Amino acid sequence: MNKSRVKAILYDYNIPLAVANEILDRIFREEVKVTSLTEAVSHLNNKVGKRYKPTNKTTLKLLKQLEKDGVTYEEVIKVIDFKYKLWAKDPRMSAYLKPATLFANANFHKYLDEADNDTGIKPIKQTIKGVI
Repeated sequence: MNKSRVKAILYDYNIPLAVANEILDRIFREEVKVTSLTEAVSHLNNKVGKRYKPTNKTTLKLLKQLEKDGVTYEEVIKVIDFKYKLWAKDPRMSAYLKPATLFANANFHKYLDEADNDTGIKPIKQTIKGVI
């Protein structure tokens, strides 16, 4: 629904102009925030070759919670890219490259910390073989 249509509905119900403008600002400000985060689902789809829907009830709920926590679009992209780099080539872990896993509040902040602390340097694997 566009802003002018909502404004017309509010006018039909004799809502005072100042109140109507505040309602419109709140509605469309929220829509913009959620829209920018739902664009991250498109980024995920491009990465993994899937067709996850940003309008899915669960996905929207998870994204709204992240938005409420102050998470930015850039942070969501960072987590997607980081986990893709780690999991894409692992058949067992690639199954977790989905909104329900990546955007879950319990996981997301942990993944973001991991991405923020990633130096790009892989640890050296040490083996016992040949040491003795």
